[in-house]
Amino acid sequence: MKPENPSDFESMLDGVLPLETEPRELSPPGVAAKSPGQQLAMEDVERDQVDQSNPNYLTLMDTAVTMLAADQKTEFRESGVQQREFEEMKSGRIRAERTLDLHRCTVEESRERVWKFLAKGIAENLRTVQIRHGPGRTSDRPAWLKSFVAHWMREHRDVIAACTAPRAAGGAGVTVVRLRKRRGRKRSPRE
Repeated sequence: MKPENPSDFESMLDGVLPLETEPRELSPPGVAAKSPGQQLAMEDVERDQVDQSNPNYLTLMDTAVTMLAADQKTEFRESGVQQREFEEMKSGRIRAERTLDLHRCTVEESRERVWKFLAKGIAENLRTVQIRHGPGRTSDRPAWLKSFVAHWMREHRDVIAACTAPRAAGGAGVTVVRLRKRRGRKRSPRE
């Protein structure tokens, strides 16, 4: 509908209210605002700088760790991990690209190995890895190492999901780990 004169147009706008907008932060004059992509890249750089200045932050305090039973299953996933993807992980349909074996290691040795293993996996753009720790049935402290590994997976900022492997892949003695995808990396949708 096209108004024939300006007063018709004004009458058509009677009762129309302007949209409410939330206040926005404006960049100072002469400084261009950062795009969402630039903001994500800056966050990556800041996180990497923190990682370099912050050595292994995985805990060794047993008071902070929830002790698990030898056959107890563990599950953890961040809110961004899709349920279908997590179910595929738990069922073994998503294969691990690397494995770390912690049998016969102390908690202190395991902490260092896990830290380095995850850092290397992230550097190599791996998505799924597994950690073999054993269920802990025969150790002095049942499921001691398994409990620490489960705690470290929740604690590590680049782990987005972790769960007990299916029985055929090691069951309660193996933790399957999903690593955070690095920005700018192209992989197939089935990873």
